[in-house]
Amino acid sequence: DCLSPIFTPTQEGSYTFTLTVASPSGCSSTCQITICVLDIRVNGNCSNGNGNGGNSPGKVYVCHIPPGNPSNPQLICIGVAGVPAHVPLHGGDRLGRCNQVCGFAKTDEEAVPELFGDFHTEGFNLLVYPNPYRDELQILVESALSDAMTIKAFNVTGQLIFENNKAEPNVGLTVGRNFARGMYFIEITQGSSKRTVKIVKAE
Repeated sequence: DCLSPIFTPTQEGSYTFTLTVASPSGCSSTCQITICVLDIRVNGNCSNGNGNGGNSPGKVYVCHIPPGNPSNPQLICIGVAGVPAHVPLHGGDRLGRCNQVCGFAKTDEEAVPELFGDFHTEGFNLLVYPNPYRDELQILVESALSDAMTIKAFNVTGQLIFENNKAEPNVGLTVGRNFARGMYFIEITQGSSKRTVKIVKAE
């Protein structure tokens, strides 16, 4: 109900906001955005490599993925000023501790577990569950069209980590079994219709 809302989070979580725009003639359109808030500040001591030792004021946690060794993430701490120079230059690195995820969706009313994502968009309906997930993520696209769909998964740095160009509508699809812990974005496209949703793989 204001022109330029300002969001100032006071705690970690996944916050969902809904925007509705109405025209004088009574037409309206609604969209949503989900913002993941993580407290990545180093409180106390931290040293590169193990996250312990040494006074570290003004630093933040970074999950560092060694080149060629993605299964061995390492917790490091760097100064806030060094984030723009460090994180983009290391493809798999991300802000926060390596096991840090959102895990909960917070709406205007209350905090609730993000168990399901049930989305309706022009062209098809999309069901994603459970979210967060631990082992496998189920995706079901309900569509009146028989056209094959493209399903892609991106990590938080925008790197494509999964792609299926021949997914069938109205048939359940299982993905994410081999994903590492963390947050991802699933993009589903069928013809001119597209939907992107955020998912989280928990511990």
